Amino acid sequence: MTKDELEVAVKSANLWAGRSTLILAIGILGEYALLPFLEKKRWHRLAKIFFAVLVVAGIVGEYEFSSQIAQYASDLQIISDHELAGAVATAGKAIDRATNAETHLADANQKSSEAQRDAAQARLDLAKLKLPRSLGPDARRRVTSKVSRFAGKNFAFLVFGDPESFSLLADIDASLKNAKWKRTNTPAGLGGDIGYKTADGQVPSINDIGLKVFAAPDDPASLAAITILAAAITAEGVPCEPHFSDWMKEHSLKDLVIVLIGKKQF
Repeated sequence: MTKDELEVAVKSANLWAGRSTLILAIGILGEYALLPFLEKKRWHRLAKIFFAVLVVAGIVGEYEFSSQIAQYASDLQIISDHELAGAVATAGKAIDRATNAETHLADANQKSSEAQRDAAQARLDLAKLKLPRSLGPDARRRVTSKVSRFAGKNFAFLVFGDPESFSLLADIDASLKNAKWKRTNTPAGLGGDIGYKTADGQVPSINDIGLKVFAAPDDPASLAAITILAAAITAEGVPCEPHFSDWMKEHSLKDLVIVLIGKKQF
């Protein structure tokens, strides 16, 4: 399924989960508010069975559609396979307990609430997935503060050719310049043949995924810098990985950090 199809599926499952909750509420209301007035009626037993069926149907519906929401979110790489399996197992156990609605109603309601919280978390994670990577003003100041100890460090960029990556490049560029790092031209031999124009010159293209920072393995000062930089950016909600580059060592590229801004990973 495409992302749009998954979003439509999540909305549909949310709608049916809400209807299931309404059915459950009607069943509970009937059992505890209406049945006491019908005890002497000859159709009291039928009414009791009817309301019990509503309770079971509501619980089953809530778990079924909540599980669907969790599974769709898993397809978008928000909920892991392990979490999905756990959610399905929990839903299955809850459905079994719901076969005797009067005896296990309290426990089933608790499990239903947990499933709804899981579904709400899945929806929240799905919303976060759509957000572009960025460093706001406060985040840039915090990154600057953490890497300012490496003032004078040279850095250069490689970037994937989409607006989201260009915007993140501008945020990181501002953070490092405020920390008194020195931006340089990207060494020849790195990146693709296409160059993208930025305020400080051309940046070679790169066909990669994620945000990574590189230094030569025989350059301990730069290795320390990329470790602190990656941790600082990651702490602001933008995953960043530090790596050492044998290519940089072979070309004697010391006192240099390469910031590779690949396509956002989904």
